[in-house]
Amino acid sequence: MEQTAEIYPLDSSRRKRPRLHTAEIQSPDITSFDLFSLIWRKKTLLIGSVIFVTLFAVLAAYQITPQYAASVRLMIGGTKGNSAGSLSQMLAGRDSLQAEIYGELEIMKSDRLLELAVQRMELHNDPEFNQSLTGRWKESLKSVEFLRPVVDFFTHLESETLPPEEVKARKIQTAVGAFRKRLEIQPPRLSNVVAVTIQSIDPRKAATLANTFVDIYIGDNVERRVRATAEAREWLDNRVSNLRKSVLDSERAVAEFLMSRRLVETGRNAVIERQFADVSSQLTDAKASFAERKTRLDQVYRLRNSPEGIGAAKEVRASPLIQRLEDQEVALQRRVAELEPNFGERHPKMVNLRAELIAARQRIEEEQNRIIQELENEVRVARARVASLTDELEKIDSERLASGQDAVRLRQLQREAEANQRLYETYLGRLKQTGTFDDMDETNTIQVVSSARAPTLPSYPRKGLIVGLGFVASLGIGIFLIFLTERFDNGFRSAEQLEQMTGLPVVGVVPRLANAEKDGRACAESILAAPESPYGESIRSLRTGLMVSNVDRPPKIILVSSSTPGEGKTSLAVSLARQSAISSVKGNVILIDCDLRRPAVSGVMGLRAEVGLTELFAGEATMEEVLKVDPKSGLHVLPATPGTPNPPELLNSQHMRDLLDRLSESYDLIIIDSPALDAVSDARVLAHMADATIFVVEWETTPRQIVLAAMKQLVSAGGQIAGVVMHKVNERRQAKYAYGYGSNTVNG
Repeated sequence: MEQTAEIYPLDSSRRKRPRLHTAEIQSPDITSFDLFSLIWRKKTLLIGSVIFVTLFAVLAAYQITPQYAASVRLMIGGTKGNSAGSLSQMLAGRDSLQAEIYGELEIMKSDRLLELAVQRMELHNDPEFNQSLTGRWKESLKSVEFLRPVVDFFTHLESETLPPEEVKARKIQTAVGAFRKRLEIQPPRLSNVVAVTIQSIDPRKAATLANTFVDIYIGDNVERRVRATAEAREWLDNRVSNLRKSVLDSERAVAEFLMSRRLVETGRNAVIERQFADVSSQLTDAKASFAERKTRLDQVYRLRNSPEGIGAAKEVRASPLIQRLEDQEVALQRRVAELEPNFGERHPKMVNLRAELIAARQRIEEEQNRIIQELENEVRVARARVASLTDELEKIDSERLASGQDAVRLRQLQREAEANQRLYETYLGRLKQTGTFDDMDETNTIQVVSSARAPTLPSYPRKGLIVGLGFVASLGIGIFLIFLTERFDNGFRSAEQLEQMTGLPVVGVVPRLANAEKDGRACAESILAAPESPYGESIRSLRTGLMVSNVDRPPKIILVSSSTPGEGKTSLAVSLARQSAISSVKGNVILIDCDLRRPAVSGVMGLRAEVGLTELFAGEATMEEVLKVDPKSGLHVLPATPGTPNPPELLNSQHMRDLLDRLSESYDLIIIDSPALDAVSDARVLAHMADATIFVVEWETTPRQIVLAAMKQLVSAGGQIAGVVMHKVNERRQAKYAYGYGSNTVNG
């Protein structure tokens, strides 16, 4: 076996305090290979979990009582609807087949139908659906001797206190609950086919129960349809009779109201309407006549003031009297014109003619004024007639408005009569349709597509699925347990992990000896008996590395320390000291046992020490009396004896310093075995006196927090830690870990 060791530098120019991760311990980055290695290391736990959980799933699957499922396929809602269904759809205004199907599914699962099925199939007397008939729990209690009287008493008391009807009702309710759990109704998807499935421990019973239940449901459906049809027909008859009476009453009310108020169909009074029409017509004529006369009068006024004169008026030209007077005036003017040349102005004839001419003109003017007065009178009469007719029309219209309430009441009565008539016709048509549906030989809306048959394989439990799920669950549980144990495993398993956690190099990886569990004597003897063994090779590699770390100033005083007792610190110190004594040319190597409370070096080496370091410092013994020599290796040993009253003061005394100075002059190498750091403070006292300290950590056992805390104490006391030795390594198990050895590799 080969072992290489990298030693922490010890010369004064490179003495640095190590970097300790005491604030937080972090695990190395985990890769997929690390996970695989972890599972492979703990494959026994994983295999055990898989076997146990899978076996439990197999036992559970085969212990469960098998259930057989039988199914009946029904088609709900065919090409023709039954009378009750169609009538209900017409009355409710629904035409959705999907709603009808889901309604039928709810009826199948209703308590009424299930209770009917239980009673007809007498399932309340079947032990499979009524567990109280088996009496298993009572028999189990009766098997206990002192409970048997109590069970008999309560059984007898129950049978006497409950009436038979109540007992039967309870049995039926129990059977209904069990039957509901065994019944499964699968709703339709794309079609209107429904699957009704019933489970039972007997395949034939399952098929019989499924077929019987469907028959009960179909019979109940027929009864419901017949009952619904009869009820609907009776209700429609009553409704049509009532509506017929309502129609007659409403029409009679309309006729009586028309007669009592003398109204026409429009709701108006006939006399008033005729008067209103006559007066309206007369008023229209009067207004037209008034407008005509007013226009003629205005025209006459306009001509009278115009140059043309009033003679241009049509009324004046049409007057015979004015025409004669004008003719007479013209004749007089002609005679005056004829006589005027022969007679003078004052001639009596001329005077008479002129007087007749003036009289004729006056009569014409009088006649014109009379015509104007007549026109004015006509206009006044026409205006008075218009006003009179207007007043009369307004009076009649007020009477018409007064009769408007009668029209409103009439319209209300007419609407009621029309509504009653329409409703009566609608229900009468539905009544005729109902009678037509009853006479038709139609197919039922519920048809059995396929009846149930006795199944050959159980539907529950699905053993393969249970075993498969158990296997998958076992893998999960096993992996969980692996990570759980790994999480609570707080030790160091590899040199790389130890280096990452402490920041110190691992100067040695020492394997475990199978026969060195109880004491370290076997380890110390292995150095002498089997120097070429892996253990001896690792100690030799550790010693060589320490010696060649600084050729000019190799460390003379080496302190061996650990965090807790039992990590093999003493056996490692003895092994290192013996190996150094054997390998040293002069053989000047001494081992000092500084564990003054529980000295163990003498016991490991098989030496008898009556006096020790305490007696030497007290002057009770000389160096020759205290010093022992190992006959097997030539190692000098300065043992210790128990019972020292104050070891820290003794180890920190000037005697200890003087002793180390004297020994440094006589020996090439001084190895000090100190107590554990977490137990006492002796190691911290000795740390600053040693040239180098090697810290021993037991593989996979020593907690990480304790190791880091002890190293921190050692560094704070002035100790120079050369490196860490991973002790008691199980080579076979350690090889399974994914972590490497860092700077230390042991090959065997």
